[in-house]
Amino acid sequence: MNALEESAKYFDWDNTHSVRYEGFLVNHTQRKAVDLADYNERSKSFISIKTVYTIDAVPVLTETGGGTEMALFNGVSIDSTEKLAGNWCGDLLQIVAELPEGYEIINCCFAESFNRAQYCYITFGVNEQGYLLNDGKDRLYEAAALNLSGERGVTSNLKVEKTDSKIRYIPVPVR
Repeated sequence: MNALEESAKYFDWDNTHSVRYEGFLVNHTQRKAVDLADYNERSKSFISIKTVYTIDAVPVLTETGGGTEMALFNGVSIDSTEKLAGNWCGDLLQIVAELPEGYEIINCCFAESFNRAQYCYITFGVNEQGYLLNDGKDRLYEAAALNLSGERGVTSNLKVEKTDSKIRYIPVPVR
């Protein structure tokens, strides 16, 4: 089997230099899977208003050196599953079109708080009270800072304050 030829069908190299985010990333060792379309939708962020990105799940899931903490240095979207970092290191992984029988789909999302907030602001906007929305279903965006040990701080919604020159995201602790 030519692994390069076989894997190429899962990439959209000409447009995104990334996998297509469809199908499933399966972990044959643990019999778990990530729905790639769901992962992509919940992890999308903006580097700038013109550049949408998603943190690649494979390096985070398989890391050995603690690099995830740097990617999430400014905090995390509340949906983020940063505790999964490194949990698939050394396991047999594959991208497949159909979920294998007996595999558990896990919740997986890696999204840095500020860049995800920018994406949500442009994509979903704010509610009537000026709070940032997280999706098209009127769910409020929530984020948390991470301390030096990688533990989450207070969960906050973000109140958006727009001026002529910038947009401020003001954390308001969730009660």
